[in-house]
Amino acid sequence: MEARIARLESDVGHIRSDLADVKDDVRSLRDRVDVLSAKLFERIDQWAAALNAKFDTKIDGLDAKMDAKIGGLDTKIGGLDTKIDTKTEKLDTKIDSSFKKLDTKIDSSFEKLDAKINTSFEKLDAKIDSVKIWAFALYIALMAGTYATMARGFGWI
Repeated sequence: MEARIARLESDVGHIRSDLADVKDDVRSLRDRVDVLSAKLFERIDQWAAALNAKFDTKIDGLDAKMDAKIGGLDTKIGGLDTKIDTKTEKLDTKIDSSFKKLDTKIDSSFEKLDAKINTSFEKLDAKIDSVKIWAFALYIALMAGTYATMARGFGWI
């Protein structure tokens, strides 16, 4: 039994030495991983900086192109604006002249209508005057007839 215990003790000693070797290997691996991760992060930062620089130059180029295109559009829109202004002014003058012509036509039509109405009223006034005279004569004749009838009825005549 002692031989077995001695053998177990020697085996445990080997296991301990193997564990110590594994610990050393893990420590060295950890140091290497730390160094590699630091290098990796450094490279990633460099790549990110390079990409940012490229993006900045591309964005600046795009901004310049966009500004140029927008400037071109502004000039085109300005040209269209002036064209539209001139066309609306021409249209406005045409409309004004059309309204003036229409206004003169309407005025002349109203003047003609006014003249016709005035002549009609003058004719009507002349007819009314003749009707007044006829009505007055009829009234006198009616009155004379009524008085004559009364005089005959009362025996005055």
